[in-house]
Amino acid sequence: MTQFNLETTHKLTIQSYESGEINIALSGNQSNGSTDRPIQSMKSSFILTPNEIIEHWQYKTVDEWSLNSFEPLISQQPELVILGTGKHLSFPEYQALQSFHLAGIGVEVMNTASACRTFNVLVSENRFVVAGFLMIND
Repeated sequence: MTQFNLETTHKLTIQSYESGEINIALSGNQSNGSTDRPIQSMKSSFILTPNEIIEHWQYKTVDEWSLNSFEPLISQQPELVILGTGKHLSFPEYQALQSFHLAGIGVEVMNTASACRTFNVLVSENRFVVAGFLMIND
């Protein structure tokens, strides 16, 4: 008889989003039987991986991004980077996104609500995705 063990992994996911605030949860089976445990509320720009919250990402607007702005995201060596730009989709200058092309990493720019949903879907598929969120109160 072959026996299989279900490996439970705990990953960071986005529990909720509203303008100016994203709530992060630790997903996976908890000791009390629940599957999500709220851990942090983010109110300033930050970077999120399935395993880590990188606080105090210094940018507040898309216009501030330059070629070197994305080094903290690229250094994680993800499959894909998602950039959440607030309530409205706002594209950075092409030159700012060149760093992803040079590193061979895909990048998607979207409004923050879409970025939150997309991050959760990709994490649930065990993809290594990194998201950068601008916290803009719109």
